[in-house]
Amino acid sequence: MTMKREDKILKLVNKGGYGVEVGPSYNPVAPKKAGYKVHVIDQMNREQLVAFYQGHQAPVENIEHVDYVWNGKPYEELTGRSHFYDWIIASHVIEHTPDLLGFLENCDHILKADGVLSLAVSDSRYCFDHFRPLTSLASILDTHFEKRTRPSAGSVYEYYLNVVSKRGPDCLGSSG
Repeated sequence: MTMKREDKILKLVNKGGYGVEVGPSYNPVAPKKAGYKVHVIDQMNREQLVAFYQGHQAPVENIEHVDYVWNGKPYEELTGRSHFYDWIIASHVIEHTPDLLGFLENCDHILKADGVLSLAVSDSRYCFDHFRPLTSLASILDTHFEKRTRPSAGSVYEYYLNVVSKRGPDCLGSSG
């Protein structure tokens, strides 16, 4: 029997523990309404996310209250907690993180010593990143030492140069 995506992500998550879901947008894996004791970190507050996804055929009713809007600060400073959380879920987030090592450090600083970091990572063979080149170790190190909190202009350009969609070339900026 094949496990569902959510079951795989939640396999090691203690539902009774305290957690963080980073960037759930309109598709939370551990929603508060399902009983998870979760704090949400996202790039916008709920109202901004709803406005952003209006017209994109996204289930905006699933967007949860955002407890912490990430503004580039370390998660420990943002949440006011150190080594507090039992788990962190980030589904399809790390491939959009401008500083991969910084993201992992942020998670380490707010997770308990025996905490779980559960990541869902896109398989670029089957998504919009199909034609993007793999990220080099040099790029990962450069972005970390530069303390990037936003993608570089070159990264944004490269994204739009290589993005693909099953809907065709008009997918960028279209709602259908």
